Amino acid sequence: MSFIFLPHQNAKVAARILDDKRLGFARKNVKDTLFAISTLPHSRLNPMDKIWVDNQVWLATYGMVMCLEWKLRGKVDDLFEVLAEQVLYLQEHGHKQGLPWWWSHDAIFASHRGALWRKAPELYSQFVIEGSMYPAYVWPWKLKKVELEYKPEPF
Repeated sequence: MSFIFLPHQNAKVAARILDDKRLGFARKNVKDTLFAISTLPHSRLNPMDKIWVDNQVWLATYGMVMCLEWKLRGKVDDLFEVLAEQVLYLQEHGHKQGLPWWWSHDAIFASHRGALWRKAPELYSQFVIEGSMYPAYVWPWKLKKVELEYKPEPF
């Protein structure tokens, strides 16, 4: 099971928001999630991995954005090429580059920002509205599957 941090609907903004520790985890967790999806029977996947099954190309692309930010911060990256190869492989095998159906649900991203703020308020207070209630994580598998007309800009 891998946890993918989703503090913003725009992947570039999400990468900039994350501190070094969580950005490093984000890169690795994307790779681990893709590995789990490609090697385990779907019935054995954790719900946090299952949400990406139909959107693996987007997940790998999200990971690549995390890797680019990692490099911009002067860190050594060994995952960008791995994820780029995964994108090509997936596309060659009929996977499409699409946002998950739940990507336009703001509550998911607000709950992740709130969780980051609770973990490290000194780093994340600028990304939350003080005094607002940020719920525990909101997960796609608990939402009613509805395609919303609003589609956020992913980059």
